[in-house]
Amino acid sequence: MSRLLGGREIFIGDMLNSIPARIAPDRMLSPYTSGWASYRLLDTTLFGIRALVTNVRAPFPDREITQQIFDLALDDDYPPTQLEAQYRDRIERDLGSPAKLSRYTATMPSQVAFSETWHVGDLQVSLSIFGGARQSHNGEATAGLYVNLLDDTAFAAPYLAALMARESALWGTLTTPEIVLQVAASDTIRPYALGQQTPDERTRRLQKAFYKRELLETPKIISDRLSLKHVLLWRHGDHVFVSTKFDTVLITPQKTGVEVVRLLPAKGGGSIDVHIDELSLPDQFQSDTLLDLVETLRRLCPVKYQYAEYPDA
Repeated sequence: MSRLLGGREIFIGDMLNSIPARIAPDRMLSPYTSGWASYRLLDTTLFGIRALVTNVRAPFPDREITQQIFDLALDDDYPPTQLEAQYRDRIERDLGSPAKLSRYTATMPSQVAFSETWHVGDLQVSLSIFGGARQSHNGEATAGLYVNLLDDTAFAAPYLAALMARESALWGTLTTPEIVLQVAASDTIRPYALGQQTPDERTRRLQKAFYKRELLETPKIISDRLSLKHVLLWRHGDHVFVSTKFDTVLITPQKTGVEVVRLLPAKGGGSIDVHIDELSLPDQFQSDTLLDLVETLRRLCPVKYQYAEYPDA
């Protein structure tokens, strides 16, 4: 399913775990250790521009690649004032005029001086010229090219079908859940979704199925009794669950991870964040309701528990 861009193959849409078998071992670099699963590779050229390194990313090793990032460097040592013209000439002769173009004041490598974006089929292609050269694996990069899938749910349908089948197997036509404890956070708990805005229900479910492994959709009989602030600890048969109005996690004894991070008031007012595997529950510092739920869960079922405190700087 590989696509062509800039005169070469890119890996958007391919399974991330297929990359090692397709790339010579001497081109493989150490991947980043935080964020999504990824592979970093020594690269060659793109749009006739030297590509130092490419980074391919997916939510998990066995999911489709949705982003590929290239560190770019021009062959000649052009002054910063000429970088925009040089990069644009090489890329726009292939992609044409961009859909969006922006210039910024930038004096440091960590900043972006210029950016432009194209929509190429089902891809978004963005060029960023840095405010200074950034150290890459085998040289100094003066720009980055970011290739993303425009529709991040394009590959999600099979994962949603599998998730719905798992939900049906776990609780079927649930009629009488056993309620253990219901608490209310101080603020609204957003359903899992990408970005700041909650999408329509179908898109939200597709995103959750693709970007999460263990986050289930809350069964309707549970969801109907909860507001956007409620969190419910409940049982069905031999299974224990924690649910918000939209998102649910199955508690697996000895395996489920529960992490409580408490930010103590300092420069900021403090907060509490509870993570139960892939379910994230925020609350205000002065509230103990989520802590009560965690303690009840720990008494009910053995979990891998971690607690940390830091000043809210």
